[in-house]
Amino acid sequence: MGVYLYDFEGNELGFTDKIISSYRDARWNDVGTFELHIEKEDALTKIITENDYLFLEDENNFQDIIIGYTYNDDFTIYCRSLSWLLSKSIIPPTSFSGTISDCVENLLSISKGCSINLGTLPEITDIYTVKTDEVTSFSDTLVQCLNTANLGHRVRFSHSDNQFYLDILMGNNLDFYISENDCTLSSLTLNKDILDLSNSVCFKKRMKYMGHWNPSTNTPALYDEDKDNYATYYRVSLSSGSYTRFDISFSDGNYLYCDSPSGKWKKGTAPPDDFYVYVPDSSVSDKYKWYNISHKENKDEALGELSDYSINKDFSAKAQNLVFLKDYHLGDFAKLQYTLNDKTVSVPCQFSSVTINRDNIDNTENPTLKEVK
Repeated sequence: MGVYLYDFEGNELGFTDKIISSYRDARWNDVGTFELHIEKEDALTKIITENDYLFLEDENNFQDIIIGYTYNDDFTIYCRSLSWLLSKSIIPPTSFSGTISDCVENLLSISKGCSINLGTLPEITDIYTVKTDEVTSFSDTLVQCLNTANLGHRVRFSHSDNQFYLDILMGNNLDFYISENDCTLSSLTLNKDILDLSNSVCFKKRMKYMGHWNPSTNTPALYDEDKDNYATYYRVSLSSGSYTRFDISFSDGNYLYCDSPSGKWKKGTAPPDDFYVYVPDSSVSDKYKWYNISHKENKDEALGELSDYSINKDFSAKAQNLVFLKDYHLGDFAKLQYTLNDKTVSVPCQFSSVTINRDNIDNTENPTLKEVK
């Protein structure tokens, strides 16, 4: 194993294959880490201690930016995969929907920070909505988007034009099982909890002030039991006396408001308060009505959140006796097979990460799988 050292302009600054040990944690849709131990006397030591904005590249085309080092018994170099650069780029507040491919292009076009070009982008027709009320990191926004379709990403440096590129990646389907019978399943942990389970929702509805209303002239024109009245209110304006409309007697300074989906108007003497709406699950008895408090402001959006508050069931599994980049790549799909309560269970899974330990004695690989939902 050997590694080349480059600067951000693509200049090759050095090479070493005198490696004491290395540890890599490669991730599918996340930032990976790399730790390299070399002798203090190695030629790379002087270059790294005197320069910044450097990255390493190995024989498998892994490219890792150097984020720090320790000069002690040996020289330890700490790295992150080039995808870490996306955390140094920001996305301004924005809102748009489209295919995931369109969303990736839009995010890249509005991002501010690191100069990263669009590389490989498959046609992905899944629809996604990007909505950020505050400035967010490009990395976090992109990862959330790609996770919905089990996609991955990488940032790479192209030596042909000395530019950084963002590639969106898709895994391949493998035709083998990860199982104890095939000696490819190293460990399996099953988890289940109902901590977040909710089937009913409560949210705060904010009253919207619409301006002044004259009941004698019905200006602006309003109608009783109109669904558009819901969660709105007006200040009553009359030059003198009182006037009855909607079977309600109004005086100047009263308030007309509606806090019911029926659109029925009511009268108040002060601006109405915001109010809470409770939407219980009508299919279960009261003992099973478990509420989630939503920060949304309408019923459909609040109910839409309930899908995130279901029974949590997942697993963590590690594979063995497989060779990275030969038998599998990160992002590839396989079938995980195990026995539970004397029943054989088969679930789709994806290679989400792999740790690789190398030293002068041994090389070990530990791939991790996640359930595909």
